[in-house]
Amino acid sequence: MLIPQTLSHTIWKHFLHKEDKSLGPDGYPCGEYTHGLLLRRPVIAMLPFEYIGKEIERKAKEGEDPAVLENKSPIRYGSGRNAKTRSADPALVGKARRYGLRRLMRESGVSQHATERFLRGERVRPATRVKLENAVKKLER
Repeated sequence: MLIPQTLSHTIWKHFLHKEDKSLGPDGYPCGEYTHGLLLRRPVIAMLPFEYIGKEIERKAKEGEDPAVLENKSPIRYGSGRNAKTRSADPALVGKARRYGLRRLMRESGVSQHATERFLRGERVRPATRVKLENAVKKLER
């Protein structure tokens, strides 16, 4: 059921709307008639974090973020890095080191710099990681 509203009614509702993002000058949450200089409302992060929005989609596509499992600080993305890059499994990197850089490059078709990053346990793109994983499996046979 629709209730007709006048412009003055809408303006009055806006005027009386509580400001949830701020505290009043007295340090308490804002009410309908709070006036004066508003204060910042403190935000307290609580563990465990809950994924929302894009994070859930990314988690479903790429798996768990290693930073969450290892309880380290958040990953900072520098130039040339993005949310899709991730380091490979340390056990796989250990196996790959047995075969050497040139042999892995030939078998996988991956560039030298990407292979070096993989062998150092640094972040590489998913497609590169898959190629190198397949090459290690092939060399193990």
